[in-house]
Amino acid sequence: ANAARIVILDNVYFAFGQETIKPQSFPVLKAVAGLLHANPNIKKVRIEGHTDDKGGPKRNKTLSQKRADAVRNFLVQEGIGTERLEPVGFGKERPIAEGNNKAAASANRRVEFVITE
Repeated sequence: ANAARIVILDNVYFAFGQETIKPQSFPVLKAVAGLLHANPNIKKVRIEGHTDDKGGPKRNKTLSQKRADAVRNFLVQEGIGTERLEPVGFGKERPIAEGNNKAAASANRRVEFVITE
């Protein structure tokens, strides 16, 4: 069965090649925190970090993990319990857009929130 996702209207943006969350993404993450506060029945959310296909797999895996961790840390600062958050970096293993262009790369660089429990 497909796990339910928390649909976010905008991507989470990071500084290039880093795990620093850009301030423009704070409202999106605050909205996710608000949703989690309002729905204590959501016990566990997997924060999935995904990268585009530029760069080596090992580096992308590490970067996506650090970005997922950064999102978790942000949500924890917003008062969400760490036990509800599971950050996982998938690197470039799970692209959602095909093609070697900017649009595909942009779509594949993303953070997804999957409700697992």
